[in-house]
Amino acid sequence: MDQYSGTSGADTASLYSSVLVQKQDAGKGVVVDIKTPQNITLITETQYANAAITAGATDVLIDVASPIQVTGESALTGVYKALAANGETVDTARTEVAQQELETVNEVATAHTGDTNFDSSALDKAVAEIKTALADYKKSNGQVASESDINTIINDVLANNGLENVITADEISKLVTFAKAYQETSAIDSAEVAAQLNQFKQQAEQQISEAYKNLQDSGILEKIGAFFENLWKGLTGLFA
Repeated sequence: MDQYSGTSGADTASLYSSVLVQKQDAGKGVVVDIKTPQNITLITETQYANAAITAGATDVLIDVASPIQVTGESALTGVYKALAANGETVDTARTEVAQQELETVNEVATAHTGDTNFDSSALDKAVAEIKTALADYKKSNGQVASESDINTIINDVLANNGLENVITADEISKLVTFAKAYQETSAIDSAEVAAQLNQFKQQAEQQISEAYKNLQDSGILEKIGAFFENLWKGLTGLFA
C-alpha cells in the first residue's frame, strides 16, 4: 500500500476494500459506484472520484466493494494498481497527494456530520474548484500560488459554495496544506485533469440540484427557514 499512498505499516483490516476499474468513452469522466455502501463506512463516491482524478484517472468507471465494514480509504490503491496493470503510467507523487486529499476531505466532512448548514457535495465541488483555480493561477502567473494566494483562493471558493461560515479556520488550514502539496505535482499542468475536473464539477452540481429539489418536495425547506433556502438557491442558481 505504501508504494502509492505514502503510508507504511497499514492495518491489514483496512485493506479489504476492493475495486474494479473499467475504461469508459472519452468525456464520460470518472464515475464511482460503491457496490456495498453498508460496508464502506467513511469515503463517499464523490470523494473517491475527486481523489482519483488527482492521481491521474481519466474516463473510468470504478466499482468499490468490501465483504466487511471498512473505512474504504485503501480502495484508491486498487485503482492505481489497476491503472498500472493496464499499462498506464502512475505517478506516485500524485497518488500520495490523492491519498492526502481523500483523508483531508473526509476528515472535514466527518467533522460536520449532522450539521444542517453543511453539504458534502458542496465541499466536493469546492475542492474540485480549488484544484482548477490553482491550475489557472499557475497558467496566468507562470508560477504556483503563494500560501497567501492559496488562502484567498480557498476562501473565495468556499464562499461561492455557501461554506464560508461552515468550514472552520483549522479546516481551512488543512485544505491549504493539501493545496500546497497538490500544486507541486504534475496534475497542476495536466489538460486531462482539467477536463476531468470540469466533468466532475458538472456531476457535483447535478447532485446538489437534485438534493435541493428533494428538499423542496419534502417540505423541509419550509421548516428550516428562508436563510437555508437562500443558501441552496445560491449553490444551485448557476446551473439550475
